[in-house]
Amino acid sequence: MGDVRIRPGIRRLFGLPLWSSARARADADAELDAFIEAQAEHLMARGVPAVEARDQALRALGAPLHHIRDELHHSVTQREDRMRRRERIDDLLQDLRYATRALRRAPVFTAVVVLTLGVAIGATTAIFSAVDALILRPLPFREPDRLMHVSLTTPDLPTRKGNDDGVWSYPKFLVFRQTQTVFDDLALYGEAQFNISMGSSSEAERVRGEWITRGYLPTLGLSVGRGRNFSAADDHPGAPREVIISNALWQRRFNADPGIVGRVVDVNREPFTIIGVMPRDFGGLWGNGDLFLPITALSASALDQPQSHSYEMVARRSSRVTETQARKAVAILGAQIDRTFPDKRFTKPMGAAARPLDDARVAPQVRRSVVVLFAAVAFVLLIACVNVANLLVSRAESRRREIAIRLAIGAGRGRLVRLLLIESLVLAVSGGTLGVVVAWLGVHAMAAANPAAVEMRAGIIGLGIIGLSSIHLDGQALAFTAGISLSVGVVFGLVPAIGATKSSLTHELKSSGGEKGARRVSTRWLLVIAEVALSVVLLAGSGLMITSLTKLIRIDPGFDGTNVLTARLALPGGAIKRDSLPSFHAQLVERISSLPGVIAVGLGDTPPLSGGNSYTKINLTDRPAADFSIMPSVNVAWATPSWWRNWRPSR
Repeated sequence: MGDVRIRPGIRRLFGLPLWSSARARADADAELDAFIEAQAEHLMARGVPAVEARDQALRALGAPLHHIRDELHHSVTQREDRMRRRERIDDLLQDLRYATRALRRAPVFTAVVVLTLGVAIGATTAIFSAVDALILRPLPFREPDRLMHVSLTTPDLPTRKGNDDGVWSYPKFLVFRQTQTVFDDLALYGEAQFNISMGSSSEAERVRGEWITRGYLPTLGLSVGRGRNFSAADDHPGAPREVIISNALWQRRFNADPGIVGRVVDVNREPFTIIGVMPRDFGGLWGNGDLFLPITALSASALDQPQSHSYEMVARRSSRVTETQARKAVAILGAQIDRTFPDKRFTKPMGAAARPLDDARVAPQVRRSVVVLFAAVAFVLLIACVNVANLLVSRAESRRREIAIRLAIGAGRGRLVRLLLIESLVLAVSGGTLGVVVAWLGVHAMAAANPAAVEMRAGIIGLGIIGLSSIHLDGQALAFTAGISLSVGVVFGLVPAIGATKSSLTHELKSSGGEKGARRVSTRWLLVIAEVALSVVLLAGSGLMITSLTKLIRIDPGFDGTNVLTARLALPGGAIKRDSLPSFHAQLVERISSLPGVIAVGLGDTPPLSGGNSYTKINLTDRPAADFSIMPSVNVAWATPSWWRNWRPSR
């Protein structure tokens, strides 16, 4: 029996040519049976009885016969599946090559469709990137759903509406921090501007920054990229003069010096030791901040005023506390803080409120504007898609005779639909590729615009991390582009493809190429009607928006700002004594006035249209003293006499 080689013979069955599963399995069974019979006959020729010869042949298989059959059937099925997949891939590649050649033969049609889709998809992707950054994308912090913005609330006054997003003073924050039990971490932060230099011989630079408390980074779930955070000692007045700088400032001003920790920098003409560098791409909640100083570095007089409200509060809710529970606890603490620090300006008590930090990422009016803009570009995309579908229908109409001939010589209807659908997908993918370029240009154009336009504040101050500068094309935006492109190719290419293959074969072969019946043009008419209807809606909305914008531009501000430049000046605390400020201002005006081309110079604290005036209460001396809460208030602007020469009346 040693010379009987059965297993190699069986393995050769795996390479049998196969055409269908049932036939292939039957052929494998027949081959296996023939192989067993041949081995039995070989044994019988050597003198083995017939029954024993068959038994020996079966035993030589090495496994029960039904197991061998199952193994063969499984191998046959796998081989057939591989062949079918290979055939499908070959067919798709063949259709793709044919579609590409066909589109090359129609360059005008291809260019119009690709450009139309490219501009529409690109604009939609760019605005989607804005929607994603401003609304959809989670805040770039650890467990952002647990972050909350905590604010003070003020009641309504007879002359002013109450505010639900008031800022905090340092004494009130200390009381809140000591009594609250629903937050794991919390911190104050406030915007500031600083002058920095590396000594008296170094050129000074004005940068943005924030006053913060020690819990700022732990609350946000961040850690310094280099060095360390502020220590517990930095949360008390008289703390060491220490500062954390941004990664951008470290690279720009210090050339990414690895030994930056421990160096001394002058901040507002006072020496501060650099103890850390912020993580990359983080410029604080106000955005674009370069310096982060402890609030306790301020003077004692600036910290002990309970009614000096200047700071925002961010808190990380405990995992054991729900959002509703945190809101209720903050409201109770707000009432306690008001009893501790009563404000005589209000007859009704102040309070406190909390809401998710994500709700404060962008002002409501900006949110609405972005959504409306996204709806508008979606309309543009829909119009472009309908226009492309109309072009595809026209192209399919001109190819009806070609399609009829293909059907007549045996092409399947499904295969032709797939061929036409691949053509539309090639166009859509090409348009999507061009759309990525258009979207990239659009995103950079938005980032080059004024990022502060999105950092508007409707009660909430800060969150500058969410602005036009944070918009960029990422994987999610590219996935959106890919999804839109494929959807456009399938949805708006499927209808023309199906319509082109449903015609009567006999009629198409007998009719001339220019003959068109009512049934043929019905789809085109429907597409044209839809395109016109969408265009009218979009044009009407665009017309109203342009009219509103034109009226806003034509509003007379009351002054002529032509050739007027403004500059902001922030003096470091203690740099100039209060008694010396008048002479300093006079010298500043005199020196700037001596510059060539300057005809007028003035100093003021509130440029026109900038807002942010101070205000004061008025007590009329010829009338009985009124309660503070009902005293009329007026805005106050401080300026030098020459200030008004810069703002000539527009009439």
